[in-house]
Amino acid sequence: MLNDVEFFWKTRYFKAKTSRGKPIGRSKLADRISITRNHLLPMFGQVKFKDLSTESIDNWVLEAFASGNLSGQMINHDLFNLRILLDFALADGLMLSNPARSVKPAVVHAKERGALTSTEVAALISPAIWHSGKILYRTAIVLSLLTGMRAGEVRGLRWENVHPT
Repeated sequence: MLNDVEFFWKTRYFKAKTSRGKPIGRSKLADRISITRNHLLPMFGQVKFKDLSTESIDNWVLEAFASGNLSGQMINHDLFNLRILLDFALADGLMLSNPARSVKPAVVHAKERGALTSTEVAALISPAIWHSGKILYRTAIVLSLLTGMRAGEVRGLRWENVHPT
């Protein structure tokens, strides 16, 4: 049986998006469920709507950033999901305003990413890894190594994207 978190994201949110022509993938829903379950519920699960304020949410963002336990990007994902949840609460008449809308996102410092070293490539194609995985994963690894495509680009590939000429 689905719990309330899964039920919300898989029904209300999914229906609201797809009925307006915006497709939502399974991985996006899984991300939203995971963020809600692992980050938002532990922090805000017992807080009543009337007790939520821009200040309390902003303090949470600042404390999470200062602790170093979450990256700025993850904090912003959490904040975005909280905004969505509170927008639904607002639409349902459970709140007068969405306090998360006024909270500034955390600063995200992009990491410099270089090419894989020969040691990292060797680890990816080692017999232990190579023979334990599914052919789909092996294919994705080889495609990434040979083309430099990122994981999200490989996952997004469709047959209609392949032009052999």
